[in-house]
Amino acid sequence: LKNEKIAEKMLMCLEKSKYSKFDRLFLKHRNNEELWDILLQNPVITEDYLKWQPPENMDKLSISIQKKIIKIKPNLIRLASDELRNDRDYMEELQRQIDSKEAYDGYEISVYQNLGSKLSQDKEYLLSIRDKDPLAFLESMKKVQYDDETVKSFFDEHPSYVRDLPDTLKYNYEYAASLISRLPAEHITMYC
Repeated sequence: LKNEKIAEKMLMCLEKSKYSKFDRLFLKHRNNEELWDILLQNPVITEDYLKWQPPENMDKLSISIQKKIIKIKPNLIRLASDELRNDRDYMEELQRQIDSKEAYDGYEISVYQNLGSKLSQDKEYLLSIRDKDPLAFLESMKKVQYDDETVKSFFDEHPSYVRDLPDTLKYNYEYAASLISRLPAEHITMYC
């Protein structure tokens, strides 16, 4: 009964646009799973609040509550705690759920583009996802040093990313030209 009253109070704050009061209650009850079970059944939270005003402080919620929110709105993985985004098993399972549409909120997302600080620098893991999400792997090149052979093999498989060649290969005109020659003629300017 107490949690239901708190939920009513929080929902009233949202309805009356008292966001700072809502935020205080949000943080005060960040580990109250029963309360969040009640809140997440209400479309005011799931459709309005989580969709239009995602919680800035979501990373301060307990891990289990973050997981409940992300199950409803997978695109909010970007706001999850670093601890959760570094949980390799969780991230892989979430991507599997997104791919199979078990978890879908209308946004096309890739968990690999929202990795936590440790996973986003784990060279072995990044190499394992390069075919699953080429963009995430490409982004990882800014943080992780790969040898030229690894980088070349990536671009050989994905020549359309030629504009993102690292400086070490960008000025290797022969290599860049070989990639460009593999692009459809009508799209060369778009890719380059």
